[in-house]
Amino acid sequence: MRTNRLITMSICILFLGYAAISSPAQIDLNTRKAVYFTGAKTDSIDLKNDVYVAGVGPVKISNQLASCDKNSCKYNVGIIAIRTGTGSLSTDVVINVDKLGSFTKSVAFAANEKIKQVVLPIKLAIGKNQLTLVIDPNRKTTETDESNNRFSGTVIVYEAFGGTIPHL
Repeated sequence: MRTNRLITMSICILFLGYAAISSPAQIDLNTRKAVYFTGAKTDSIDLKNDVYVAGVGPVKISNQLASCDKNSCKYNVGIIAIRTGTGSLSTDVVINVDKLGSFTKSVAFAANEKIKQVVLPIKLAIGKNQLTLVIDPNRKTTETDESNNRFSGTVIVYEAFGGTIPHL
């Protein structure tokens, strides 16, 4: 009888000890489904005034808001990265532009920081551009949901001062 009690107590202690071990943090990364054109600002997004592209349709933007050469314009764009979990975390944000390549910036979340604005320079061609934003493109962070790490939108860059919006 005493042996059964000892076995039962041992099992209870093991179970309670196992339950007390902290489980791995549940982490998920995603972004607001928009890319913001921040003008000359390189550190923040003005949610009331910055032009942005979201999934509803193309946005038309003037080349006046950028420094341009003959075929492309450089813009500062911002994204809003969101995460769950509590520890510090670092990953990359990539914006792929169909005509001009990829543009990458690291994003670092401090412990308990849930939202982070990231601004990075990209180049867009005059005319129609397809942008694809990806957070954690190399899957450096194990997440609860990898399917929400991507967003795509269309931007049309037109020439101001007598230029016209390109035919699409």
